[in-house]
Amino acid sequence: VKVGGSSLHHQVSASQSISSCEGASTKVMAATSKGREISTMVPAGATLVVSALLLRKWWRSRKEPPTFTVGLPLIGPIRQFLKDPMELMRLGYKKLGGCFKVNFGAMDMVYLVGPEGQEFFCTMDKYLDQAYMYKFTVPIFGRKVLYDVDYSTRTCQLRFIRERLTDNCLRSYTGALEQEVVQFFQERWSGESGVVD
Repeated sequence: VKVGGSSLHHQVSASQSISSCEGASTKVMAATSKGREISTMVPAGATLVVSALLLRKWWRSRKEPPTFTVGLPLIGPIRQFLKDPMELMRLGYKKLGGCFKVNFGAMDMVYLVGPEGQEFFCTMDKYLDQAYMYKFTVPIFGRKVLYDVDYSTRTCQLRFIRERLTDNCLRSYTGALEQEVVQFFQERWSGESGVVD
């Protein structure tokens, strides 16, 4: 009985081992197939995300001005701007025309150069609000002048100012300005040297 019982016990044990091995192998196969699914899904998902980001960048860039670069990417434009900002504008205008952008690391700076760019910038205040950017000029020009007034009033004032700030008009002002400076120093300056506050 013991031998038979022992033998029966070994048979039950062996069949339990076989069924537990089959269950374990089924679990391993299920885990392996899940692993394969994940290892396939991760690269596919990453590819989808990268493709979507590139498509989004392309879609937005269609509406943006062309990017001007000089020298090394990122460093080149900054170096040129610090060296000679006017030359950066001249180079960009020569290569891309009157409207282009330059990447300065954290931000893009859009340039409007030439007569067409100036016309757009000076007449499109409903899109590009100059008043906010030029508030610092209010103490220079005074209250209710230029950037301290509404758009329609500013447009009238700018027409008048543009006529008076041409090269010919500015050249004609130098004589009057020189007389005022000389008069100021004659009236308020005592001696050949000193400090004026």
